[in-house]
Amino acid sequence: MDSNIIYQLMKNYSLTAGKILMSYRGKVKNKPKESGVGGEYSEAGLALTVVDEMIQEGFLWELYKSGMKVKINCEEETPLKELFRMNLESEFTVHQDPCDGTKPYLEGKDDFATGYGISDRENNFTHTVIYAPARERIYVASPYETKVLNGKLEEISENS
Repeated sequence: MDSNIIYQLMKNYSLTAGKILMSYRGKVKNKPKESGVGGEYSEAGLALTVVDEMIQEGFLWELYKSGMKVKINCEEETPLKELFRMNLESEFTVHQDPCDGTKPYLEGKDDFATGYGISDRENNFTHTVIYAPARERIYVASPYETKVLNGKLEEISENS
């Protein structure tokens, strides 16, 4: 299995997710979760929007269509997770947080991002993509590159 194919998918899909996030920033309402990660209560950890669900569903569908047999770790509950449940022998896990910083997102602020990662069987992250669309920055890291990109996936310096 080639994790670099999924890494490219993560980079490309982060742009789609960023467009969706920017279209609805400050315009959607919170759909509170019943409990946070591990059952802990936290106002920020319980924030959820239809946009979180829409972005996660879109990414999972693209990942499924790629034909790659991977495990997934996604923040929101969805029936699409069932498509990946039998991939227990996969070499790696694909992670997604559709909107990290949902509370600032709901308030129309800039402090949110969409995030993706790949970890190996020992839970070491090997590939990461974080897109902060309000700041027009995509942060990518893999065994072959560590860069900051713009919305056209062109390398930029952090001083730009």
